[in-house]
Amino acid sequence: MAKREIPVRTVLMPAYYKNFHCLMGGCQDNCCDDGWKIEFSKKDYLKIKREVRSDEAKKMLAQSLVRLRAREHDTYYAEFRMNEAGRCAFHNEDGLCLLQLECGAETLPHVCQTFPRVEFYTAAALEFALSPTCEGVLALLWDLPEGNDFIEEPLERKDQRVYEANSAAQACFGEIRAFCIDVMQERSLRLPQRLVLLGLLFQQLRELDWEERAVISRWLAKGEALLHAPGIGEQLEQMPRDRETYLNYGIKQIYEMGTDWGWELLNAVADFHSKHIACAVIHRERQHGLVPDNHTFSAMQRIELSTFNVHFNETDPLRSFP
Repeated sequence: MAKREIPVRTVLMPAYYKNFHCLMGGCQDNCCDDGWKIEFSKKDYLKIKREVRSDEAKKMLAQSLVRLRAREHDTYYAEFRMNEAGRCAFHNEDGLCLLQLECGAETLPHVCQTFPRVEFYTAAALEFALSPTCEGVLALLWDLPEGNDFIEEPLERKDQRVYEANSAAQACFGEIRAFCIDVMQERSLRLPQRLVLLGLLFQQLRELDWEERAVISRWLAKGEALLHAPGIGEQLEQMPRDRETYLNYGIKQIYEMGTDWGWELLNAVADFHSKHIACAVIHRERQHGLVPDNHTFSAMQRIELSTFNVHFNETDPLRSFP
């Protein structure tokens, strides 16, 4: 398998990327006091130890700065241990960081300086993104009535790289993604139709020879032709739907979230469809402190979702999108 070397000379980011700023004390779901692990490198560890000077900060450091065992934490060298409430010792009642107030933002561990910013190299560009796990990012997204746009800028020479693609498909990542965005922005089709079209096209792509550039090019051309073909919306609308698989998969995905609000959703489904056996099993096991296992989901897959189908026949989820 021959690798393909692709020079990366541009940076790509959402148009709202540069508008992000931390909400600090105004954040209701703060990353500093939500039980998240704050792990960092040896370089960050030594920098923090060197810069902290006040007695108060040194006392906090002695209580919260912990060395990590290399065998268990790979590249991480140390962490800030959270208190019993899951709060970082340096996060004060005003929502501000005492370490930053005393020593400056440059003293913070790399993760604290950069989160929720994410950057990574692809065959298309060095890409900047913002994680939607941050409340400040969600606030920016809510203020995009016209939708999102992207900015592409020249990359500084020191940041330019050569990206090694393992296949022609990977080398065409930028083109494939651009096509996917075109499909999702095609307002002549309803959202479910756009998703179905993408699913069909990717099903075909999976079966193709990823090593041949011409094959990928033909797939892209076929996709563009289908997207703008007369009557494509009506054809997609007439495709058969497998509600049972769709609903079972959705319930399993909710379970696999493994979070309190994932359980909350499952329980809500069980409450709404109290006569449905599969959901009743989940509800009962959850009440007794048990975690539903694979047997539960095997049983779910064997049960006819008649109660669900009655509800979804009345309010078809595929027709609830614009």
